[in-house]
Amino acid sequence: MVRTMRDRPNSNCIRHGHARFAVRRWVGITAALVLTALAALTFANTEEEPVARTYVGAPPAPERQTSADVSRKSEGCVSCHTASDNPSMHQNPAVLLGCIDCHGGDARRMKPQHANPNDPAYVSARDAAHVLPRYPNAWNFPSSANPQRSYTLLNREAREFVRFVNPGDYRVAREACGACHLPTIQAAERSLMATSAMLWGGASYNNGILPFKRYLLGEAYTDKGEPARLAAPVKPHEFMKHKGILAELYPGTRWEARSPEVHSRFETAPAAGELELLGAAPDDARAILGGKVARPASGGADKHRLDAGGEQAA
Repeated sequence: MVRTMRDRPNSNCIRHGHARFAVRRWVGITAALVLTALAALTFANTEEEPVARTYVGAPPAPERQTSADVSRKSEGCVSCHTASDNPSMHQNPAVLLGCIDCHGGDARRMKPQHANPNDPAYVSARDAAHVLPRYPNAWNFPSSANPQRSYTLLNREAREFVRFVNPGDYRVAREACGACHLPTIQAAERSLMATSAMLWGGASYNNGILPFKRYLLGEAYTDKGEPARLAAPVKPHEFMKHKGILAELYPGTRWEARSPEVHSRFETAPAAGELELLGAAPDDARAILGGKVARPASGGADKHRLDAGGEQAA
């Protein structure tokens, strides 16, 4: 069979077809990148700015007080909140606590008579009585339903608001509950369930980030939402160490602060030469962590409080 010119493929058409395909592909990629950039820019522009507020801190809840004190500290609150389990939120009737002892706020503000939640007078009284958030949109304010994920949002909020929504939060529990429960709070702050030390320790060792099987990393925050170092109330002796008692836990640093050569290794501890990339000797755990952490606060009942990451080396 003899091909005619009509049957033969036109190389010019093929080249032009490939060119058109390449142009369309690059136009598509460029459009996708532009749309991604616009979406990122839109997200950045819609991120909520904090509302500037002046907060009045509530004093620590007292261990003892009179029934008259309790009534005075709850009067305005119960004019709206009428259906609580127990006035003090404790089953024991011997516990005498007012609403603002635990939560803060202004108990002098009363609900206006015959007002509904949309009345300006009601709104004014509500906002004056409550501790307001810095990020009202993120908290769906004025709804009392907390957002689904308030984890990192709490670290950006004022400690007064954290205490208002949850007096048992470890950032503020000492002030709200410490008059009666300080030993329990101190133990709970260092518990495995609070620090997740097993998660951070196992992940850092098994992925070659840190060469220590005795864990060094734990999660804790100060009342300002800053990463905190936890120190044991006593120096563990050998028997305590054998039982798993740790002397201290450090907050994790940012991933970018560590060497990518160390990150890329899986289930292998870094060698001494790799640790030199971090500017540390193999046995210098504090230098390996790369962070500047504050020394533990000293003196009084607050001797073993949480300490923020600071400018002094531990």
